[in-house]
Amino acid sequence: MKSPLSILILPTLLISSPLFAGDNKPDTDKGWYVGAGMSFGWGQEKLEYDAETYKEEVSSLASDFTLGYITRHDHRFEVTYHLDSLEIDNSDKNGKLTSLDFEWQFTFSDNLLEPYFRSGLGFPSSPYLEEDVKLSGVSIQLGTGLIYRLTYNIELDVGIKARAIGWTVTEHNGEDLVVSTVLTQTTGAIRYIF
Repeated sequence: MKSPLSILILPTLLISSPLFAGDNKPDTDKGWYVGAGMSFGWGQEKLEYDAETYKEEVSSLASDFTLGYITRHDHRFEVTYHLDSLEIDNSDKNGKLTSLDFEWQFTFSDNLLEPYFRSGLGFPSSPYLEEDVKLSGVSIQLGTGLIYRLTYNIELDVGIKARAIGWTVTEHNGEDLVVSTVLTQTTGAIRYIF
């Protein structure tokens, strides 16, 4: 059984370990970084076709590759290539979604542990499940999370993000096909700061 003292000391050591390693967070952090991350989540896809409306539950597993810049106020602007694998629950259907995302992260402190709010726009495309239909659209992303500075050059990011996608109306078999997707994703990423 762990003692109450060890439970209190462990978080303190984790937060202060970069200080002991001589990797103090710099006063001004502006600069470029690259990052990679993964996310998993759930959501719903709504389909309007041939005067009918269908709703299906969706699960997702995604990877991200990011180029970003840290401003002198410690906010971050990111350009991200997002690749998502979608699976329709209770079905053998699945699909792929790719997106080029532009996002801001607004941080609320200048410490080793930084909470943030995230917002952005994305430009996704997807072959619609198993049909011969190519979808493109615009997405809005909102989220929140925590950034932890592990060393001078490396930081970790965990958070949660909502993505709402409005796909352009397309035609399939002579009928309008209207699709919208909403996803909530738990995210994790690592960044290297130059």
